[in-house]
Amino acid sequence: MRGLGSKGSTGINWYALAIATIASIGIILFYYPVQASIPEVGEFPAKLAKSLEETRNKDQVISTMLERIFEQSLASVAGSGIFASNTKCGSYLEYSIIMMPGQDCIGSFDLRQELINLFQESYSGLKKSKIGDIDFSNIDFDVSIDNGFIAKSTGRIPFRILEDKGSEAVAYVDPSFYTSIGYDLDEHKKIQEKAQRLFGFCKDSENKAFCTASNKASFFNDDDFRLLDKCDPDENENFYKVSEYIESCSYSDDNSCICTKNNPSIKGSYDVTQNGNDILIASKINPELRQTIKNANLADNYVYIGDASFVHKDNDGKVIISGYWTGKTCEPKPQTKFRFCVQSIKSNIYAYDEKDKTTKLRPVVYKFALDFKESSGNDILEGSAGNDVLGSSDIKERIKLVASEIGFTNVDLALKLAKTESNFQHCNDKSLNCGTANSQNVLTNGKDFGVMQINTDAHSDLFTPGAQRLGLFACKEVETVYDLDCNIKSGLKILQQNYNAYGFNTERYNNAVDEFCKDNANNAKYKSYTDPWDRALRAYNGFGCNVQVAGYVEKVDSAIV
Repeated sequence: MRGLGSKGSTGINWYALAIATIASIGIILFYYPVQASIPEVGEFPAKLAKSLEETRNKDQVISTMLERIFEQSLASVAGSGIFASNTKCGSYLEYSIIMMPGQDCIGSFDLRQELINLFQESYSGLKKSKIGDIDFSNIDFDVSIDNGFIAKSTGRIPFRILEDKGSEAVAYVDPSFYTSIGYDLDEHKKIQEKAQRLFGFCKDSENKAFCTASNKASFFNDDDFRLLDKCDPDENENFYKVSEYIESCSYSDDNSCICTKNNPSIKGSYDVTQNGNDILIASKINPELRQTIKNANLADNYVYIGDASFVHKDNDGKVIISGYWTGKTCEPKPQTKFRFCVQSIKSNIYAYDEKDKTTKLRPVVYKFALDFKESSGNDILEGSAGNDVLGSSDIKERIKLVASEIGFTNVDLALKLAKTESNFQHCNDKSLNCGTANSQNVLTNGKDFGVMQINTDAHSDLFTPGAQRLGLFACKEVETVYDLDCNIKSGLKILQQNYNAYGFNTERYNNAVDEFCKDNANNAKYKSYTDPWDRALRAYNGFGCNVQVAGYVEKVDSAIV
């Protein structure tokens, strides 16, 4: 892709130079590693040659950076993230559920607009940077998708060049561009339609596991897609199999028995512990692999070792893990959730692969799940009347769902904010049963409350049932920010309001900084934020500039979720 109106080459490998320049400053994630080669220019005078080289190089650098930003945005929306960021029915073993009885899991979703939004968000990061003397800070793009991706700049990018006599002049680049997408933006709809047909075919079957296994290939193998046996590394797949095995035994109606059906032959070892009313399974090698089995009980904490452990249930129905022993065989609960992995035949995206350490065009792979279990809605907050524990992964899913409900698009930032503020915790005892009626159990440091740490001084009305702003934030009539959903909605709405107020209004933002931050160093630091979301974060935690709060924006931006 080349910026419209850019000039031709005179023998210099401008494209290679642009790629190498971009790679060296670490701006772009997706690129071919190439080596710049600049042959002799010829008979041009030295200064004129340098001016020509600089002008054309910068033109190509800008165009190539925009191309890589577009490729990065496309990679973000093309894979399983399409489902992961928009499903309303939660996930099963990291696979987003896209079908469930009576539920529209994905709902309306404009993938084209999502791609445009991601491009704009990625470009906003570039606007904070300077490549030499190229200044992007005041340049925006009008973006549209027709048969390709079109980005028209709303201004011209200035930079200095050397003239023949050694003086400097200003040159301009208009980085408007068009590129073909090379990806079917309707593929996720095709996947959903195929899943819906398979779901309808098997929903009344007495053996749904056999029905889906026997028929999935006929629904998903065609000219557009190829069904894969798996799309996760063995470590993950082994963990999923162990989790499914322990879950099927835990939910068996039988007691005083051994579970032999579904016992996987795998490598690895896993901690199995009681976590409130639930069983928690965690890989001993990879702590990120964690799964909760809700409303299940262990007789004691154990280590499950592949090929050496079996799951039993005692007389009280508690799970026991040990070596094999004979006895009555437990009849596991019929499986209702099924994972699928489908590869696109026609669509490819640039992606990095850890195995071969290269970035190249790779087929798009979709991961999703079907849940045949009858359900009245989202199960994340459902459970027994006891002290049900809501883990951090459930809080994350809840934030994603609430963000989707209220139209908050920067989900990644929402998760980073919750991680920074509360480490994904709403109640002191991590229970579900805290809220307006049990406010003393809500996580607080004295003035900030809940998962999004809403401040009583700044937002006192949000703690009063029936307050007008609670309704505007889509909280239920009896809710306040002591309640989890209302707390999340309020935090995201406040952040969005800050974005609207300060993100693109530099004068208003700087005036707020001047009013509340009198320390010269931090005042200058706050004013250096040009990214609209960084300004929104600064306002979220206030414009005070003592040492405890000065690094707040950087802390949130660097949070790992």
